[in-house]
Amino acid sequence: MALVGSGEEMFEADYSTTRLSQTSGKARRKHPIQGASVTTSASEMESIPPIDFAHLRRYTFGDEQLEREVLELFCIHAPGLLEEMKAATNPAAWREAAHSLKGSALAVGALHVARMAEEAEAVAPKYGEAGAMVARLQDAIERVKNFLAQRPRPA
Repeated sequence: MALVGSGEEMFEADYSTTRLSQTSGKARRKHPIQGASVTTSASEMESIPPIDFAHLRRYTFGDEQLEREVLELFCIHAPGLLEEMKAATNPAAWREAAHSLKGSALAVGALHVARMAEEAEAVAPKYGEAGAMVARLQDAIERVKNFLAQRPRPA
């Protein structure tokens, strides 16, 4: 993330989920994450690539070894964030874990996972709803893992 300007003018090199308004100084929400939402059907989800490699390559400068490393780190790290979401005992802990998952997913181009995590971050689920949200996120992460496992490794 490349920041330019003062703390009141946040500009990222490629995207921003929150930007400070230059006129009011207040944060305004922007939803740049393309792809599916929590309510996306299974058939619609299949049409969305698990990883946006064009997005990932902008941050890895086309370095395939670095791509593999960050994707492996995501696959290792994401389940722990889901566990943090499951274990959250208050809305702040839930949002923090969901926010971390969103950032990790965005960093590797797992835009569907990022979109779902963004939606989870925006709501503090009522008792009983958290499990369903985490299960859908877990399915999306498993889809990423399966997709990556099927990719041929370069020689």
